[in-house]
Amino acid sequence: MNPEIRERLLAIAAHPYLHIGRVTGVTGVTAEESPKSGNDEGVTPVTPVTPLLVPTIELEGPTSPSSEAREQTPVNSLREGRLRWVERGVAKLSQMDPPPGFSPTDWASSVEIAKMVAREWTARAYDCGWLTADLFGLHPIAPAARRDMMGLAFVLRPGEKILSLEETGAIIQTPQGARKTFQRNPTNKGECAWSLRPGAYTETNQSGVAHT
Repeated sequence: MNPEIRERLLAIAAHPYLHIGRVTGVTGVTAEESPKSGNDEGVTPVTPVTPLLVPTIELEGPTSPSSEAREQTPVNSLREGRLRWVERGVAKLSQMDPPPGFSPTDWASSVEIAKMVAREWTARAYDCGWLTADLFGLHPIAPAARRDMMGLAFVLRPGEKILSLEETGAIIQTPQGARKTFQRNPTNKGECAWSLRPGAYTETNQSGVAHT
């Protein structure tokens, strides 16, 4: 076999997922007759082999990955997956009964605030290294009482808004214009609110009064 043809076939076989565009032409390989020896007597004639046709391939478009494919790196894919998970989780909050310690009115307000945080600040928080529980966490046993383990969405009160968010925390503005800081707790062991197990309860002291 012609070495050039063999090399092309091996190259094609080594790249089974090669993007092939349209075929623009065909290069034929002419079969050559075998040289005759001086004595042809007793020799069986050989039927010529059908010439091997090797397509000349022209690739259309860029052979490198598209910009869209390059953007789908493992890091970006993980980030997008987390954002979709938060979106589904926050949607689930409005279908939940208020966790113990939250009145129906307070829980409804918290859910609306959580939706705002998910929509406007989650991507920024992830870029700053925040965990999902830093935004939407609650204590798994005492969700309303343990403010130290509440995520940003549950610390915010109606009418308050987030002015900025950085690695260590967020700046919040009250309806009166005052500013306060939400300090991110890297050791926060809270659970995402939509993952709370039934049976969570509000911690009470010995007199039966809930801690606030």
